[in-house]
Amino acid sequence: MNELNNYKEINCEKFKRLHLSSQKVLDRLKEDIDLMASNSPDVKKYRREFRQSTIHIFELSVNTLYKFLKDYLIRIEALELNVFTLNSVFKECYTAKLISQNDLELIITLISDKNRTSECYVESISKEICAKIPDHYILMKKILDRIDNKKFN
Repeated sequence: MNELNNYKEINCEKFKRLHLSSQKVLDRLKEDIDLMASNSPDVKKYRREFRQSTIHIFELSVNTLYKFLKDYLIRIEALELNVFTLNSVFKECYTAKLISQNDLELIITLISDKNRTSECYVESISKEICAKIPDHYILMKKILDRIDNKKFN
């Protein structure tokens, strides 16, 4: 594995852009989570629309984090990935000790929920997925924070 002390020397705009995008979309997801938890009259009035927006940002968060992690594993951990599925990238994160076994099990649920978002026209599925998004956010944020701590320490 490559040492991460040289992280600042890596001159790759795509990598930096993916990292920043991951942070920004997770921040946006947190805003949606907080808004959905509020008792705002607008949220109550447009609950379904807010839920759909939150699910959309959740999908975007997973996809953006996946792209960043894939790039991170290739550039920083120097892994040769032959398969680029969500499952394979997260399993490689486990191999690289970026996530724990427990995190990996939670990620399997996260991926399952992400894959079910195409069924969100069914209100019960939409509500079920939306109820899990705060936990999914915590997990994704934890992974990104772990990488941030690793590369700067």
